[in-house]
Amino acid sequence: MELLQLLCSTLLVLNLSLLMHAQQLDHVSPLKTFPVFHRNQFVGVQPSRVMPSISKPTVFPAFGGTPYTVGATVSATSTKPEAEEEIAADPLDDSMLVAAISDFSLRGGFNTTKCSLSANNGSTWKQAFIPRNGAGLPLTSDGASWQANSDPVVAIDRVGNYYIADLYIKINSSGNATNDGFYVTRGNLSTGTTTTAANTKPVLTHL
Repeated sequence: MELLQLLCSTLLVLNLSLLMHAQQLDHVSPLKTFPVFHRNQFVGVQPSRVMPSISKPTVFPAFGGTPYTVGATVSATSTKPEAEEEIAADPLDDSMLVAAISDFSLRGGFNTTKCSLSANNGSTWKQAFIPRNGAGLPLTSDGASWQANSDPVVAIDRVGNYYIADLYIKINSSGNATNDGFYVTRGNLSTGTTTTAANTKPVLTHL
């Protein structure tokens, strides 16, 4: 029993000694026994232990080299209004460009895709609408005519073919869409903007 009392007394004295030592380490709060950051200094340690100052960020030199200028605006087409412009560059000659644009100048404003081609990095352009029938309606290889086509996307392969993908839409007299299809028109850079209905193939159609 006396041995147990002696052990308890020893532990109590040791705990009090540790608490007093912790209070000496931290002059701000007796409950803190670990350092905390405060204004680039440690609170709870000797004043001589100051955090190193944060170095200033490195300032890199400005861009150099010969400045370039932006030329005048060049329009790829001559009709308006237009929207949904897409452009692609020949992977073998980036000065050869093909653009596809939704044009609203025909048939009272129904959109019709126009193809434009530049062989001099966009300085000048040649333009033409996608294949149409005698009434001016977009025409596809399956013999269907459409009141509108929309959302063109253009790409060029490595052998000089370009592809214009479009949604084609049939619209009734009330202005409501009654049918649609997804078609791709293939042209060739050597023949410019000339494309044919025979080369406007269906990918998906609901005819």
